[in-house]
Amino acid sequence: MRFLACSVNGPFGLPPDETLERVLSLAEEAGMRGAGLTVLPEYLDALGREDMPSHAHLPGNHLWERLSGMARRYGMHLVAPLLLRGGEGIYNSALLFGPEGELLGRYDKTHISASEEGMGIVPGSELKVFRTRIGGLGVMLCFDAYFPEVSRVLGLKGARLIAFPTTQRSEPEEFVLLQARARAMDSCAFVLRASYGVPRGRAWGPGMPAGRALVVAPDGTVLADSGREEGLACAWIDPDAPYLRPLSHGMPEAPQRDSFFSRRRPELYGPLTEGTYDP
Repeated sequence: MRFLACSVNGPFGLPPDETLERVLSLAEEAGMRGAGLTVLPEYLDALGREDMPSHAHLPGNHLWERLSGMARRYGMHLVAPLLLRGGEGIYNSALLFGPEGELLGRYDKTHISASEEGMGIVPGSELKVFRTRIGGLGVMLCFDAYFPEVSRVLGLKGARLIAFPTTQRSEPEEFVLLQARARAMDSCAFVLRASYGVPRGRAWGPGMPAGRALVVAPDGTVLADSGREEGLACAWIDPDAPYLRPLSHGMPEAPQRDSFFSRRRPELYGPLTEGTYDP
């Protein structure tokens, strides 16, 4: 199924309420363009607020309803990250709304950064792939992407699309681009990176966020790049199209997912799950 996929690069450094409204305005723009999937950046309603955990929402809050209405209005899938309160505490979560505004799933970030540990955010316990009409969709949130095992597991579970909302304010541009491209190749899936960049009309300077909302193909090709400034990265993609590559040099083409994943050697990968490492 071919559709328009969009990632939002929100403005960094503005008052939180203005940041939220400008991110939602970009999501509206994606909807008006006819996007079948739009991914919003991490900490959608919390970035820049003092004591971020105190702004965590209960499920079904007013912003939740607003996001649901937007997905329904444009008939698009929408990935929206929020801090949510419930269960054992506060979670850095991503909600997936379907084209009728229905909640198709929720992913709780599984790899918590040092700053999130300090905020008391609770890690999730499952890497999920949601079955949608546009294909299997997985989510990794910011620090999750530093662990290649995450995208690989999502690929093995059938993800053809991986939403990658992030903040990543201190990583250089080359790191940001290489990481997103590598995670696409690890998973044989399209990766949609949504983040924050320079507000429109302001000059970028060293030390400022790299921005770079991206749509990356399974072979690592960057199909769309918002650049450093707030805006959209949109590209037409078809997750059902066969991803073909030669089996080896000079050999016929074959589906890369089958070739790649069928040649794994799980019996060699024990250290990945043993919970220890040799410093």
